[in-house]
Amino acid sequence: MIQRQRAQNGVIMFITMNTWHRRQVFVHPNFAQKAIDYLYALAKKHNVLIYGFVVMPDHIHLLVKIQAPYTADAFVNDYRTGLSFELGTGAFFEEYVDLRMPQKPQEKLEYMHDKPFKAGLCDNPKNYPWSSASNPAAQTPLP
Repeated sequence: MIQRQRAQNGVIMFITMNTWHRRQVFVHPNFAQKAIDYLYALAKKHNVLIYGFVVMPDHIHLLVKIQAPYTADAFVNDYRTGLSFELGTGAFFEEYVDLRMPQKPQEKLEYMHDKPFKAGLCDNPKNYPWSSASNPAAQTPLP
């Protein structure tokens, strides 16, 4: 079930999607890379602005703006089902998705980028390859 908030289009959304039972799906580098590639493909197709992301072994954080007529529900559904198909794994995300409209998007971006370092997955957030911190030029700058 997707947590609903009144505004789902035209605002910056912080989205968290966990894998079922926190399975370490994205510990495999090719799966993590496909999660990023599919995010960019979906964003291009539907004019979604990507401000940042991080693919952790068992969950994904996104900071995006979804432009109408596309909705947050459609984006999340398309991402989860499309990525599962691309990976050939069948459904592996939990049903619940956390959608928030952060008051301070820059703080959320920093929080996301720091997660791999705090989890001991890298020595510097900029060195974690499955995060927008490693290639900030590829993202839309925050307003």
